[in-house]
Amino acid sequence: MTPSPPSTPIRKRLTRDQRRDILLMRSLGFTYTKISSHLKVTERAVQYTCEKGAATPQHHNAGRAPKLSKEEVDTLIEFVSSSRKTRRMSYLQLAEHFWPEGEELIVKFLLLADLVKS
Repeated sequence: MTPSPPSTPIRKRLTRDQRRDILLMRSLGFTYTKISSHLKVTERAVQYTCEKGAATPQHHNAGRAPKLSKEEVDTLIEFVSSSRKTRRMSYLQLAEHFWPEGEELIVKFLLLADLVKS
């Protein structure tokens, strides 16, 4: 006896190229139905893409997680800004004082906070 297929088929996310094609076809005046049949995607996917208006979606899990939390970055910025002595510390000294991640990480977050010049 063969297993029956699931009642709801598994759907994949649209690729960037599919989203781009949807937006292009829609701007040329194609209907949701024509776009969905041509690209073999659901009408709902076409509608959603047109409503979002972006060919490159940003998912909640996109990108690498930061090595330092927001609180750690705030602590670092507050420490560096607190006195003349701490502003003159090298990146290596800051890294040794706070975290073992290394001075490159410290440089990155201080650059992002506009506390050092590149």
